[in-house]
Amino acid sequence: MKPRILNGLAISITVLTLTSCTGENGIIPQTHCNAAIATATQTWEVDYYISKTSGGLNSSRTQSFQSNTLTNLNGEKPATAVSGDDNGIWWAALPPRPTADEVDQHRDIQEQNDPPLLQRSVDHQLRCETGTLLTDALTYREVSRAVRVGQAARVSYLGNRALKVEAKEVKP
Repeated sequence: MKPRILNGLAISITVLTLTSCTGENGIIPQTHCNAAIATATQTWEVDYYISKTSGGLNSSRTQSFQSNTLTNLNGEKPATAVSGDDNGIWWAALPPRPTADEVDQHRDIQEQNDPPLLQRSVDHQLRCETGTLLTDALTYREVSRAVRVGQAARVSYLGNRALKVEAKEVKP
């Protein structure tokens, strides 16, 4: 086998070994988490372009306009939330849509633009004994449910990333 293939195989085996060794006595560390935080951001964006078919470098760019954020704590509805989604995230009122004049002010001479689009993004985090861990939507919801019923979640993690919820336990 070529060295490149052997290196890839060795890395794959190491990752597989690390991800399969979870549990209290495994090599993947665990921590207790007592809060799930999701930051929901809405931003109006406009794509500007010279030609959609040119394919050349720098032929398009995206300009961000008005934006807002809303912090969700443990999946509970924040006081300023106006709507919720299918992923258990609460959203603030829409930020003001850019006017035609605002869009025109950001357009260069030879550019055209698409209509404004509202982009939504969510950053999920867990507050744990070892600090703040990044996580995904599923783990956020699972920890949120546990915290709302008075439990702490024992979570395995690697670096600053939560991998999965190992158990839910009554808070000490």
